[in-house]
Amino acid sequence: MGINYDIDDLRAFCCLVRCGQYTAAASVLCITTSALSRRIAKLESEIGGKLFERTTRRLVVAPLGKALYERVLPAISSLDASLAEAARSAKGEGRTLAFGTVASVGYSVIPKVLPAFYAAYPGTYVRIRDANATVVTKLVENGEVEFGVTTPVPFPESLTVQKVATYDFNLVYAKRSGAEPAIRKVTWRQLVDLPVIGLNPLSSTRLQIDGVLQANGIPRP
Repeated sequence: MGINYDIDDLRAFCCLVRCGQYTAAASVLCITTSALSRRIAKLESEIGGKLFERTTRRLVVAPLGKALYERVLPAISSLDASLAEAARSAKGEGRTLAFGTVASVGYSVIPKVLPAFYAAYPGTYVRIRDANATVVTKLVENGEVEFGVTTPVPFPESLTVQKVATYDFNLVYAKRSGAEPAIRKVTWRQLVDLPVIGLNPLSSTRLQIDGVLQANGIPRP
C-alpha cells in the first residue's frame, strides 16, 4: 500500500534537518512553528516511525530520518530542477549546467566564481545541487549532475577524482579573560582537554573532523 504524502511535508522535513531547529526552519519556510510541527507529525504518522529524537536541549535526526533525508533530498532537488528546466526550455533559453557541491563550498566559493563563469558562458543556466559528500558523489555516479565538488569520501572506482583545492579549519573559542594572548595556530592535540562542539552528523566535514579527532585520541563530540 502506498504512502499518502504531501510534497510540502517532505520539503519541510528536509528544511528542518538542514536548520536543526523548528524556529529557524519555520522562518525559512515562511510558516509558523506549529504548522511545521504538524507537517512533521503527519509525515511520521504516514511513515510509521520517528524522524527526529526530541530532547529538552536539542533536536536530533533519528536514524530513520537520516536515511530518508539522503534519499528524499536528491529527489526533491531533481524535481524542482526538472520543472525549472522545462520552464526555461519553453521560453527558448540556453543550456543548463548541473553540478553538486557540499554546503561549505556552495556558500563560500561558488558565489565568487559564478560571475566569471557567466561572463564566459552567457545564457547558461547553472543548477546547483547542495548536499553532503555522500549524496553529491551518488548524484555524479547516477548521472544526475555533470560533476561534483566535495570533500573526500570513499569514491567508487567508476568516477574520476581530482584534487582541486585545500582549505583550513578555523578554531572558534571564547576568551575567559582580556589578558589571554591571541592564538594564531593550534594543533589537534592541543584540543584534547577542551570540550568540542560537533557539527551536524550528516555533514561530510564532520566525518573528516571525527577521523582526525579519533586519530589524535580526542573524544568525539
